Amino acid sequence: MDPIHAEEEEKLIPTEFNMTNWTVMDIYRLKVVHVNSPLDFWVVNNLEEFELFYYYLNGFYSLNGNSFKLIPSRIRENRYCVVHADGVYYRAIVITDPLIVESMMSLQVFLMDYGSIVQVKLTDLFLLADEMYEIPQFAIRATLAGSKIYESFASPEDVDNFKDEVEQQILLLLLRAVDFELGVIHLDFIDTDSESDSE
Repeated sequence: MDPIHAEEEEKLIPTEFNMTNWTVMDIYRLKVVHVNSPLDFWVVNNLEEFELFYYYLNGFYSLNGNSFKLIPSRIRENRYCVVHADGVYYRAIVITDPLIVESMMSLQVFLMDYGSIVQVKLTDLFLLADEMYEIPQFAIRATLAGSKIYESFASPEDVDNFKDEVEQQILLLLLRAVDFELGVIHLDFIDTDSESDSE
């Protein structure tokens, strides 16, 4: 890590995965925020804080974004930032190689609270306000356990069906296992319409 990067990124954002006291075979109410496949998707556990934080973040940057513009020379790989994409502000991590950033009009970022990767313009990057380092990363990586069809490979049709079934849904899911080394939770279905059941 170069000295400039180290000085700018002396803070690390904690993760909701590490701050949760997971109990295997307990049922959790989770929102599926992004799906790559049934073997690789992202969920949010702390729904109320997640929604409140993004309400605050979007209000703050809508009013103050011009004061937090991130200039290209300060962009570094793995740098925390805020990006504006599809009309919404998100916390993000730069994943484009910093050696090619200045020669590009856009770069890729990881939306750390959603688990997805998006392409954004350099003009849509902002400094992350200090107080927003204190809020843990909401997105938690997950995989589907307990269903043989998904044990090793999911066809494009399986992926599409899984996305249609769960993406952006709030579900009751059974925790089968926790991989603390990789930061992944293994989940199984309880009810695909748990939003109404949990009320």
